Amino acid sequence: VFGWERPQMYAGSGGHYRLFYQDGVYSDPFRGTYEVIAPPGTQGWGIDGQLGLELKLPVLPLMVYGEIKPFVEWTDFRSRFTALDPALGIRLAF
Repeated sequence: VFGWERPQMYAGSGGHYRLFYQDGVYSDPFRGTYEVIAPPGTQGWGIDGQLGLELKLPVLPLMVYGEIKPFVEWTDFRSRFTALDPALGIRLAF
């Protein structure tokens, strides 16, 4: 399409560990303002996935990408948190 190189897809998975939740109120454009899901000092661990698509622009040294990173996190406060974490961006590519 438009003389662009073929789009590249990528996927991955992994895990994470949160040392402690901070105290405060979070703001979300979809859910509004809400309290933290666990008290300050609570630890969390979870599983992450990642799926993305990137496209190199032929004229400029730029790459346009979009990705989604679904995850689930459990805390030692007996709560569970899930999100999709979407991203759109531009990378410098030589």
